[in-house]
Amino acid sequence: MSYFSKSHFDLVGFRKARNDKKMYEAVLEPRTNKGKNDIYNDEKTGKMVRKPKGQIYLPFGSSKHENYQDKTGLNLYPHLIHGDEKRRQAYRARAKGKIKPGFWSPSYMSYYYLW
Repeated sequence: MSYFSKSHFDLVGFRKARNDKKMYEAVLEPRTNKGKNDIYNDEKTGKMVRKPKGQIYLPFGSSKHENYQDKTGLNLYPHLIHGDEKRRQAYRARAKGKIKPGFWSPSYMSYYYLW
């Protein structure tokens, strides 16, 4: 699973996923440090990493399964919103362990924007 540090990347918005199996892609943009080097210590691996120059697209949400809600603002899949609170609680209990504090990930996006 891909994890991107919130201290190094900002969430810019969402777009429809280019992959047919996913609903959306979160658009992440590297933060700029004016006058500073674009190399930083990756919090996940502990290695020195160069920041990417462009935007990163993080796909999330299965286009085949229902979700509780859609907070992306795009609402491209209204037929997949079920609104069942019991299913929501079950999903959030399962997915909570996959979320790392301080990081963007597909699990984070699904947890907070679809469930």
